[in-house]
Amino acid sequence: MTIEFLVIAGPQDRGAASVTRRLAALHGGSAVLQLSPASLSRSRWLHTVSPAGTCNTRIGVPDGRTADDRNLRWVLNRVVSPPVVPAFRTASAKDQDYAAAEFQALMTSWLASLGTRVINPAGPALLAGAYGPPLSWMGQARAAGLKVQVSRMATPDGIPSSVPEPPIGSKDQSPGSYVLVAGRRILGPLAAMFGPQCLDLGQRLGVVLAAFHFVPSGRNLVLARVNCMPPLAQEEEVDAVVRLAGEEAEGRILHDSRLRAAR
Repeated sequence: MTIEFLVIAGPQDRGAASVTRRLAALHGGSAVLQLSPASLSRSRWLHTVSPAGTCNTRIGVPDGRTADDRNLRWVLNRVVSPPVVPAFRTASAKDQDYAAAEFQALMTSWLASLGTRVINPAGPALLAGAYGPPLSWMGQARAAGLKVQVSRMATPDGIPSSVPEPPIGSKDQSPGSYVLVAGRRILGPLAAMFGPQCLDLGQRLGVVLAAFHFVPSGRNLVLARVNCMPPLAQEEEVDAVVRLAGEEAEGRILHDSRLRAAR
């Protein structure tokens, strides 16, 4: 059967699993596939780039099915970094680093070729986020009208350092102090206070799905973290992502039908 919706996420990612179940209920189980990063590294890849720069990718997954990007209508990308390629598990650290870099380049090229069908697109630092270290998004946050927390992530010279995000599902997600942006939908406890600014910041950073976490600083709330892989712990958050998938999928169907009509 044709795979139309692909969710790339680890087995502990409950939010992604909820999205997968909801998509399967709406579009049929055979049209939806959730793959772990480890499964991607065990898959058979055929990735071609034409002289004009267009890509076509076929991924033969371990269960025997094939994900062809010509049929994919939407992809939820929750991969931070490339997994270890099985053939290199016993290789030297240098060879493992080389394999990881090559696999990251392959995934980055594939995700980039999907255009707006992928949430979130790959970036220079993370496979699932277009923004870079805190220093890069802090400047954009100020431009969007948000105050940012600097001291917690600052080096002795006052320049914010790169701090890894907490794992998905971590209890350090500061419940009650965030805004979730999913496309143009704004949710979360602080949506009324900071929603438009977070939507603006997401667009500046090139992310479609993100949680913006705030902490108290004196009498103000300041932005402390941007998480491009929010836990999606609330039903309304899962619903927003599924609606986003449906809108992109319907838009692609309309686009394809117009192309066929033009021919």
